[in-house]
Amino acid sequence: MKLTLKYSNPDYVIGKIKRLCENRGYSLYKLCEESEVPISSIYNMVKRKSVPRIETLERLCFGLHISLSDFFKDDDYKREVITEDERELIGIYRDFEADEREHFRQYALWYRDFTSSSEDSENGK
Repeated sequence: MKLTLKYSNPDYVIGKIKRLCENRGYSLYKLCEESEVPISSIYNMVKRKSVPRIETLERLCFGLHISLSDFFKDDDYKREVITEDERELIGIYRDFEADEREHFRQYALWYRDFTSSSEDSENGK
């Protein structure tokens, strides 16, 4: 009996890529733009039902804003989709130098605590 792994099954891998695109509202063309993978590579993969090389899959995952480990997690694992606002905040954070990142983090923690305590006082807690 030949052992077949789901991640070597082109239908599974291509199907998962399509589902991830659909969850984000991406067309295959948008995925190509985000991942910098040529559109011809994606369409050849889909038409010929071939599993992408790991380097290509890594670029596709980058375009989908997930890690390779996220891609390989079981399907029953629910992954939240990052919103545009969250992506913007991550981009701002990444543009900062290390000390600025720490200030940004401290401010975010302070703001979270501030809004929590404001809500608590409004609710009589």
